[in-house]
Amino acid sequence: MHPCSVLFVYCVNESSFRMKKTIFLIFPVVVILASCSAEWKLANRYAQESDKVSLMYLSADNLFADYLPTWPIEDYDSLDEYGQDSARLANSLIIKQINQNDFFATFNESFVKELRRYGVQVFTEAQMEAFQLVEGEQWMVNLAQVEIEETIMSYHDEEVLNGMLYTYDFPVNQVTFSSWFEFSPLNIPENKSQKVLFASYNVTDKYQGYFTQNFLTGEVGYFLDIDTLDMTAFKNNVSFLGRLYAGYTFDYLMNHYLKKQIPDGNRSGKYLRYDPYRRLLFSTENDRFEPLD
Repeated sequence: MHPCSVLFVYCVNESSFRMKKTIFLIFPVVVILASCSAEWKLANRYAQESDKVSLMYLSADNLFADYLPTWPIEDYDSLDEYGQDSARLANSLIIKQINQNDFFATFNESFVKELRRYGVQVFTEAQMEAFQLVEGEQWMVNLAQVEIEETIMSYHDEEVLNGMLYTYDFPVNQVTFSSWFEFSPLNIPENKSQKVLFASYNVTDKYQGYFTQNFLTGEVGYFLDIDTLDMTAFKNNVSFLGRLYAGYTFDYLMNHYLKKQIPDGNRSGKYLRYDPYRRLLFSTENDRFEPLD
């Protein structure tokens, strides 16, 4: 079977009825695969031979966290720097409950486990000697810094009813994760420079809100149901980010390989992603690491 058609056949034969909508949405990508471009064939090969890639993962030790108050804190300006930090922490919802060691343990376990699902040989700092003995493509990936900012955002909703504009604003808790990764190829002669990549992710309360109208009186109200962000949701999102950034990591390695193999003038300019569960390649614009240099 031609290498360009392998992924399409797998998707069709293995997908359930529920997946048919997804297959329809990725049909343009399948058409590109069928065109048998060298770019997609090489990406497919890289994904299938990912066990030849070895990666040393180093984790950050310190977590930078802060609460950005939306409303004034009583006597805040009269406090010294330490007192202001303590006041912000006391007024936070999530930040004050975070355990730094638990955060990195959850993230690192999820990151390493997911990246291994891509077939990559992943080593941790305690396995440095074993890492130095492996052959093939080698990378060092360092989670250099993680910052968490908590704040309260104002969500605005509006709707026109009977020719009149109605508005409603309500507060929503938001936690923003900002992460910096350093990627260093170790045995790629053509490119030994370190690259710094960035990713940001927001987590908020879950909410559902809409305007209501009493058909007898004409009175307009607003229904609001908020599931406030808590530590269970926070920890679930930390684990999710480990899996997400593992995927981003593999995608960066794959696109780096494509850039090295195919001259710039012959590339499509698309950034490719790989789904190891459905064995699918697809392109993206924003769902990826952002290079900073």
